[in-house]
Amino acid sequence: MLIKTYERLSYLGTGSQPAEVSSVAALAKTVFEPKVVDTCTRAIRLLDAKVSGVFSVDLKANARGVPCITEINAGRFSSATNIFDLVGKHNMAASFVRLAQGEPVDIENSYDAAPDWYMLRGIDGTPCIFHASEFSDNIRKPWQGAGSRRGRLQARGK
Repeated sequence: MLIKTYERLSYLGTGSQPAEVSSVAALAKTVFEPKVVDTCTRAIRLLDAKVSGVFSVDLKANARGVPCITEINAGRFSSATNIFDLVGKHNMAASFVRLAQGEPVDIENSYDAAPDWYMLRGIDGTPCIFHASEFSDNIRKPWQGAGSRRGRLQARGK
Protein backbone atom coordinates (compact mmCIF):
# COMPACT_ATOMS: atom_id res chain seq x y z
CA MET A 1 0.00 0.00 0.00
CA LEU A 2 1.21 3.52 -0.86
CA ILE A 3 -0.62 6.57 0.50
CA LYS A 4 -0.05 10.28 -0.14
CA THR A 5 -2.12 13.24 1.02
CA TYR A 6 -2.60 16.83 -0.06
CA GLU A 7 -4.94 19.71 0.67
CA ARG A 8 -6.53 21.91 -1.98
CA LEU A 9 -5.88 25.54 -1.06
CA SER A 10 -7.63 27.04 -4.06
CA TYR A 11 -9.61 25.66 -6.96
CA LEU A 12 -9.00 25.94 -10.68
CA GLY A 13 -11.84 27.61 -12.53
CA THR A 14 -13.81 28.55 -9.43
CA GLY A 15 -17.04 30.20 -10.42
CA SER A 16 -17.29 28.63 -13.87
CA GLN A 17 -19.31 25.65 -12.60
CA PRO A 18 -22.93 25.81 -11.42
CA ALA A 19 -21.86 24.97 -7.85
CA GLU A 20 -18.99 27.50 -8.14
CA VAL A 21 -16.55 24.82 -6.98
CA SER A 22 -14.17 22.61 -8.92
CA SER A 23 -12.44 19.47 -7.74
CA VAL A 24 -9.22 20.47 -9.52
CA ALA A 25 -6.69 22.31 -7.38
CA ALA A 26 -5.03 25.48 -8.65
CA LEU A 27 -2.89 25.47 -5.50
CA ALA A 28 -2.37 22.34 -3.42
CA LYS A 29 -0.13 21.55 -0.45
CA THR A 30 1.11 18.16 0.72
CA VAL A 31 0.14 17.45 4.31
CA PHE A 32 0.72 14.93 7.10
CA GLU A 33 -2.77 13.95 8.32
CA PRO A 34 -2.95 10.46 9.90
CA LYS A 35 -6.67 10.98 10.75
CA VAL A 36 -7.39 11.49 7.04
CA VAL A 37 -5.37 8.39 6.11
CA ASP A 38 -7.30 6.32 8.66
CA THR A 39 -10.65 7.57 7.33
CA CYS A 40 -9.69 6.82 3.72
CA THR A 41 -8.20 3.36 4.32
CA ARG A 42 -11.18 2.28 6.44
CA ALA A 43 -13.60 3.45 3.72
CA ILE A 44 -11.72 1.64 0.96
CA ARG A 45 -11.51 -1.57 3.03
CA LEU A 46 -15.29 -1.38 3.56
CA LEU A 47 -15.70 -1.62 -0.22
CA ASP A 48 -13.78 -4.91 -0.21
CA ALA A 49 -11.28 -6.23 2.34
CA LYS A 50 -9.01 -7.46 -0.49
CA VAL A 51 -9.38 -4.46 -2.77
CA SER A 52 -6.35 -3.35 -4.81
CA GLY A 53 -5.52 -0.66 -7.32
CA VAL A 54 -5.54 3.11 -7.42
CA PHE A 55 -8.05 5.03 -5.29
CA SER A 56 -8.52 8.75 -4.86
CA VAL A 57 -10.61 9.85 -1.89
CA ASP A 58 -11.89 13.41 -1.45
CA LEU A 59 -12.81 14.70 1.96
CA LYS A 60 -14.19 17.85 3.57
CA ALA A 61 -14.03 18.55 7.29
CA ASN A 62 -17.36 19.08 9.01
CA ALA A 63 -17.98 21.85 11.59
CA ARG A 64 -16.27 19.75 14.29
CA GLY A 65 -13.19 19.16 12.12
CA VAL A 66 -14.03 15.52 11.40
CA PRO A 67 -12.97 14.48 7.88
CA CYS A 68 -16.00 13.32 5.86
CA ILE A 69 -15.74 11.51 2.53
CA THR A 70 -17.38 13.30 -0.38
CA GLU A 71 -16.11 11.13 -3.24
CA ILE A 72 -14.14 7.93 -3.96
CA ASN A 73 -12.63 7.43 -7.41
CA ALA A 74 -11.36 3.96 -8.24
CA GLY A 75 -9.08 2.86 -11.05
CA ARG A 76 -7.48 6.17 -11.98
CA PHE A 77 -4.98 8.62 -10.63
CA SER A 78 -6.25 12.00 -9.50
CA SER A 79 -5.48 15.32 -11.13
CA ALA A 80 -2.79 15.76 -8.46
CA THR A 81 -0.63 12.95 -9.81
CA ASN A 82 2.26 15.36 -10.44
CA ILE A 83 2.61 16.21 -6.76
CA PHE A 84 2.39 12.51 -5.84
CA ASP A 85 5.08 11.56 -8.34
CA LEU A 86 7.57 14.34 -7.67
CA VAL A 87 7.68 14.54 -3.85
CA GLY A 88 8.28 11.94 -1.18
CA LYS A 89 10.29 8.75 -1.34
CA HIS A 90 8.14 7.03 -3.95
CA ASN A 91 6.93 8.08 -7.39
CA MET A 92 3.36 6.82 -7.22
CA ALA A 93 2.74 6.29 -10.96
CA ALA A 94 6.13 4.59 -11.44
CA SER A 95 5.41 2.28 -8.48
CA PHE A 96 2.13 1.15 -10.05
CA VAL A 97 3.77 0.62 -13.45
CA ARG A 98 6.44 -1.56 -11.81
CA LEU A 99 3.75 -3.59 -10.03
CA ALA A 100 1.78 -4.00 -13.29
CA GLN A 101 4.95 -5.37 -14.94
CA GLY A 102 5.46 -7.85 -12.09
CA GLU A 103 8.50 -6.03 -10.73
CA PRO A 104 9.05 -5.75 -6.98
CA VAL A 105 8.35 -2.47 -5.22
CA ASP A 106 9.92 -1.94 -1.80
CA ILE A 107 7.72 0.30 0.34
CA GLU A 108 8.64 0.29 4.03
CA ASN A 109 6.21 2.93 5.26
CA SER A 110 2.96 3.00 3.31
CA TYR A 111 2.19 6.61 4.28
CA ASP A 112 4.70 8.55 2.16
CA ALA A 113 4.06 11.99 3.64
CA ALA A 114 6.32 14.82 2.49
CA PRO A 115 4.77 17.92 4.11
CA ASP A 116 4.98 21.47 2.83
CA TRP A 117 5.35 20.87 -0.90
CA TYR A 118 3.11 22.94 -3.14
CA MET A 119 1.71 22.43 -6.62
CA LEU A 120 0.62 25.52 -8.53
CA ARG A 121 -1.07 25.23 -11.88
CA GLY A 122 -3.21 26.99 -14.41
CA ILE A 123 -5.23 25.78 -17.36
CA ASP A 124 -2.58 26.01 -20.11
CA GLY A 125 0.71 25.55 -18.29
CA THR A 126 2.82 22.84 -16.76
CA PRO A 127 2.25 22.49 -13.00
CA CYS A 128 4.99 23.92 -10.80
CA ILE A 129 6.10 21.96 -7.75
CA PHE A 130 8.04 23.75 -5.01
CA HIS A 131 8.77 23.47 -1.28
CA ALA A 132 7.51 26.00 1.28
CA SER A 133 11.11 27.13 1.80
CA GLU A 134 11.12 28.35 -1.83
CA PHE A 135 7.76 30.09 -1.60
CA SER A 136 9.12 33.63 -1.46
CA ASP A 137 11.91 33.10 -4.00
CA ASN A 138 11.59 35.53 -6.92
CA ILE A 139 8.96 37.66 -5.21
CA ARG A 140 9.84 41.32 -5.51
CA LYS A 141 9.08 43.93 -2.90
CA PRO A 142 6.11 46.09 -3.93
CA TRP A 143 8.24 49.20 -4.37
CA GLN A 144 10.86 47.56 -6.61
CA GLY A 145 10.64 49.10 -10.03
CA ALA A 146 8.46 52.00 -8.84
CA GLY A 147 11.03 54.55 -9.96
CA SER A 148 11.17 58.00 -8.38
CA ARG A 149 7.93 57.50 -6.45
CA ARG A 150 9.44 54.74 -4.30
CA GLY A 151 9.15 55.38 -0.59
CA ARG A 152 6.83 58.39 -0.94
CA LEU A 153 3.34 58.50 0.40
CA GLN A 154 0.99 61.17 -0.84
CA ALA A 155 -1.82 62.49 1.34
CA ARG A 156 -5.04 63.39 -0.36
CA GLY A 157 -7.57 65.66 1.22
CA LYS A 158 -11.19 66.22 0.34
